[in-house]
Amino acid sequence: MTFQAFKENFEEVYITSLNPHTLNKEALEHLYTLADVVTHVLHHPEEKRQQQQDKLTRRKLWEVVKYDGSWVRKVTAGGAPNDLRLFSSNPQYLLHLKEADDEAMEGGTCTVVISLTQKHRRVNNLPLLQVAVSVYQMEDGEAVTTPLHVSWFRLNRPLLLTKFVRTRTVTRRLHLPPGRYIIIPCTHSPDQEGDFLLRVFCQKSATMKEHDESPMLVDTHLEMGDKVDSRSTREESSSSCIQKDDFLAAAGEDGRMTAAILQNILNFLFSGELEFSLDLTRSLLAMMDRNFSGNVDFYEFDTLVCCLRRWMAVYKRKSEAETGLISGSVWGLGDALRELGYLLPRRLQALLVVRFGDQEGNISLRDFIMATCRISVMLDRFQKHCSDGMDTAAICLSEWLQDALYC
Repeated sequence: MTFQAFKENFEEVYITSLNPHTLNKEALEHLYTLADVVTHVLHHPEEKRQQQQDKLTRRKLWEVVKYDGSWVRKVTAGGAPNDLRLFSSNPQYLLHLKEADDEAMEGGTCTVVISLTQKHRRVNNLPLLQVAVSVYQMEDGEAVTTPLHVSWFRLNRPLLLTKFVRTRTVTRRLHLPPGRYIIIPCTHSPDQEGDFLLRVFCQKSATMKEHDESPMLVDTHLEMGDKVDSRSTREESSSSCIQKDDFLAAAGEDGRMTAAILQNILNFLFSGELEFSLDLTRSLLAMMDRNFSGNVDFYEFDTLVCCLRRWMAVYKRKSEAETGLISGSVWGLGDALRELGYLLPRRLQALLVVRFGDQEGNISLRDFIMATCRISVMLDRFQKHCSDGMDTAAICLSEWLQDALYC
């Protein structure tokens, strides 16, 4: 094929290497044609075998750490560092280089190859995004927030910010002293959605993890215990909440309410604020129903009403004035959940936006109530299966199905 014909049939060329080595001048000198290799092997078989063994012995073994991630509109697609407030919402990864390379001098550096690859663009017939990688260094012993907030980025400049290129893979080789580094993959513009694979190759062992909050339910007594809210919220709700005698009159003979009756009561109490569907009511009932009976008593109902008023109050404070909806961003949905005592990594916040958000990444009050209910139920039930202070739990399949289905 002539070069002219090649240009007419192809637009891009990708050169793939099986390892982070580059073809430097020394390597180029050892490139042979197939005929040269065959001739040399036929005339000097033992010499060639020994050369291959020596080559395998000298070959470096590279360590690789990798993460699959996503840029999600309004949550983790913050764009370029032109706007640091948005940029800080991008996925953050903490890389810890513990040991310098063997051939490095005293106080030497670590060879690091960072590779960012866009996923699923070609198979879904989507155009490639302009992407880049930013690297920041953290001081030894520096206490920082998890994840890093905009205030930290305003005080620290990046060690590296690659050019924004519309290509499938961005790769950069660095020589960094041992220490801690923050790696941030980003798109050129905010709210550009896509999946990516981030890989870091090192000659020595290194660790990398998401620099984000761990899922946690704090101040659980505010949601599920006896003291469910502050005095002001209790007084606010008492004026429109039904009394125990009225509850018992509407409930069944056993003094408990089913989902259908509870739906009517909630629609009466929150008339003009929110219309409760039967599906939402069933989820709220499951949140309060500790013994899986399918109904609630007066005290569980009273706790539920106070929780709902607190959730609605937070939603109204965090919703945007123009739309009346809460944004899926860190300062919207993330701050609202944090104020309610739910700490979720941005990866899970992005999942909430995918599940409950609209096309613009906003969440309505009804969907916010449903999402908060699901989070509360799953975190509360998870804590029943795990030991104190542990983030893992041992649970059998039947128990897991029970918790997942009844929520």
